[in-house]
Amino acid sequence: MRRSPFQNTSVTYHRAVFREADGLLYVNRFDRGGACRGWYYATGAALPPGVALASLEITTDEDSGDREVLVRFKFDSDTPAARERITRWARSVGHTRLWFADDYVDLTLLPAPAASVGRCHVCETTFREEGADFHEEVRRTGAHPWTCPVCGAAMAAWEVEDVGFDP
Repeated sequence: MRRSPFQNTSVTYHRAVFREADGLLYVNRFDRGGACRGWYYATGAALPPGVALASLEITTDEDSGDREVLVRFKFDSDTPAARERITRWARSVGHTRLWFADDYVDLTLLPAPAASVGRCHVCETTFREEGADFHEEVRRTGAHPWTCPVCGAAMAAWEVEDVGFDP
């Protein structure tokens, strides 16, 4: 995690890929200077229809624990469906504010959901977690598990279940 120039804050970088056809959102942390940088900022790249790609810059206030997410869509891929899914993800993992290029969303911290459900799209294993300890850890770290414990593949963002939890 890189230290921010602002006192008592740190910044991490992630990428988000959203597929509108099935509503899947993949969020993965990456090193800004890593191998993907050349492609990520390439000119003339085209995404398939219905796919949104965004860089996420997550700033954490070390004193309060508040986390703000700055969303920058790439390749003109900003859509209402992608914004809505990123907002649901950010709220479910405990981020406090979300910034789009032209909008700000205050993510009121709701009670922990009754359950979180993740599904690996490689080995097709489904994981369901209901415990308070699990949800406290998700909010503390700002992420659900990113890789499948069975096959090691990257997992899409988990969904939350609860009648009272409407992210």
